[in-house]
Amino acid sequence: LRSLKLRSISAGYRASAAKRAALPSFKVVGQGQSGFDQLENLTTNTSSTAAPSFGIFLEMSFSIFDGHRNKAAYEAEIYAQEELTEEHKQTLLTAFGEVEDALSGGRQQSDLVIATKERNASIEREVKLVEMQYNEGIKDFLKVAAKNEDLIFARIELKSVELDLI
Repeated sequence: LRSLKLRSISAGYRASAAKRAALPSFKVVGQGQSGFDQLENLTTNTSSTAAPSFGIFLEMSFSIFDGHRNKAAYEAEIYAQEELTEEHKQTLLTAFGEVEDALSGGRQQSDLVIATKERNASIEREVKLVEMQYNEGIKDFLKVAAKNEDLIFARIELKSVELDLI
């Protein structure tokens, strides 16, 4: 996520640079008395009593023929930035989806543990009932053994579900 964020910021800076390239540029230029003027004064044996001069100029340049190229570069950088932003959103949505799935999976697993415990309690009640019926002579020993076997398998299933929860 951090790398996507940094790439998005970088695309924003590149878009700003592309936009600046499409705008006119200004430059302040200063110029003093040139060395050529001083050399000319020496060769002509004239002495100039004029004070040295200095000029300041504002220079503006605008590329007429590069306008479409600069605009296209700017639009490409904006598109790249939007693409990275969308990729960042999708990464976040995927991460949140995985967290939600994990939480709902955990909830489903805990619901399964509760249901298995309830099933075990029900089978234990059935075992007690069959044992009482066996003691009264109503049921035979095979019914008691079958119910105890069901109880053992239910307990194994419960332990398996609890281990899956961990």
